[in-house]
Amino acid sequence: MNTIMLNSRDELTQATINLFGSFAPYIPELIQDYTAKYVFNYRHKGFAIRELENGQGYFFPMHIERISMITPIDRYLHDVSPDVLGMLLTLDCYSKCIHSDLQDLPETSKIYALEQIEVMKQKRNILFEYAKKTLSPEDFVMMLK
Repeated sequence: MNTIMLNSRDELTQATINLFGSFAPYIPELIQDYTAKYVFNYRHKGFAIRELENGQGYFFPMHIERISMITPIDRYLHDVSPDVLGMLLTLDCYSKCIHSDLQDLPETSKIYALEQIEVMKQKRNILFEYAKKTLSPEDFVMMLK
């Protein structure tokens, strides 16, 4: 597994575009919403990208202190590693993009967005299969909403 350090805003922007295509402008807001809802204690220095294979990867928070998340069902605190938070965050962003409302887009934009959604579905499936193999049952519960 390769970790790609993102040392500037431009590198983070390019990595986000590589993961999410034309949906990239919406990702910062999705990350902010996710962390506001599920992350209790978290400070970070920035993000890196963890590559799995063929350029597929997930956000990897460069954390300063422990990361505590709020479990979605019982609302308990659960400490997670940066890898776990990165996978959960990236999977959530993929899901939100995949289920986007495209009805107001012009037809040509809608076709392009649907093509990108198909690519994101494949990326999400790869990451989800990786998460199933690597996450503990306690961490996996964090995906249940």
